[in-house]
Amino acid sequence: MTDRSSRPDDPPPSFASPPGIAWSLVLGLSSLALLPPLAAVIGLVDAPARGPFPQVALAVVVTLVWVLAVVAARAPRPLPTLVCAGTLHGVLSIVLSAVVPPVLGGPLRGPLTDPAAFAGVLVVDTLWGSLAGLLALGADRMLHRRAR
Repeated sequence: MTDRSSRPDDPPPSFASPPGIAWSLVLGLSSLALLPPLAAVIGLVDAPARGPFPQVALAVVVTLVWVLAVVAARAPRPLPTLVCAGTLHGVLSIVLSAVVPPVLGGPLRGPLTDPAAFAGVLVVDTLWGSLAGLLALGADRMLHRRAR
């Protein structure tokens, strides 16, 4: 019998995945959250002409989908799952903002050009995931109390 801690191919404990987080759900939900910025890039949501309402409405819809998806999937840990989804969305949106403008022939713009904006995107999106996670946690608890 071999000692698990002595196997060279095992990652150190600090790199272990947090238990109870559905990573496929995190990836899917964070990708879904890219709809508002993509809608803006392709011109479906022209903020200066229409004001902030379309962007806010899309963010609310995405948040509701996040909450419903986590509750419907019965994710064992809704709050950390959506915190991770929010943070990953921040990373994906930073990458998207770095790739799309040059592909469309424009200069590099977005959070990569400003360290404060880079941190701001990650903080705001993590907070967004936290808020959605708290809503999902509350909804999950209410539904499970009624099911008893």
